[in-house]
Amino acid sequence: MKVVAIVAASENNVIGINNDMPWRLPDDFKFFKKTTMGHPMIMGRTTWHSLGGKPLPGRAHWIISKSITSSTADFQVFSSPALALEYAKNQEQDLVFIIGGGSIYEQMLPFTDEILMTRIHTQIQDGQVFFPEIRKGGWKKMTASHHEKDDKHPYSFTFERWVREK
Repeated sequence: MKVVAIVAASENNVIGINNDMPWRLPDDFKFFKKTTMGHPMIMGRTTWHSLGGKPLPGRAHWIISKSITSSTADFQVFSSPALALEYAKNQEQDLVFIIGGGSIYEQMLPFTDEILMTRIHTQIQDGQVFFPEIRKGGWKKMTASHHEKDDKHPYSFTFERWVREK
C-alpha cells in the first residue's frame, strides 16, 4: 500500500488560516480532485469540519479524532493514524491519501511514501497551520511543473512530486 500526502503550502509552509486555505487556485483544486478520486483520504477532525462536515464525492473519508466517536455512512472514525493505516491494509487498499491538517501530516510523515505538493509562491505571515519541513536528506524531488499567476490564480505555484529516498 502506498501512502501519499497531498498538500498545498506556501513557501513558508503555511497550509491554513481560520480553518481554511489562504488561497483559491482552481487548477490546484482540479488536481486534488482528479488525483484523490476513488481513493480513501485520511484527515483530522478540523480538516473534516473545513469540508463542511460533508464528504467530497467519490472518495472514502477517514477521520482521525478522539472527539468524534462514531462512524456514519459518510465517514469512518479512527482514534489514531496507526488504526487508520491498519484498516487500509485490512481493506487491501493500494493507495491512501493524507489530506491534512498539520498535526495529521506530522504524525503520518514517517509512514508516507510520496508527497504531492502544490508549492504556492508566496509567504503567508499570519498562518496558523503548517506542513512539516521536508528534510532534503530523506526526500527527493522527482518532478516539478510551474504554473504562472493569471486572472484565476492570484499566486504562481509549482506542482511538485517528492519521493522518500530508500
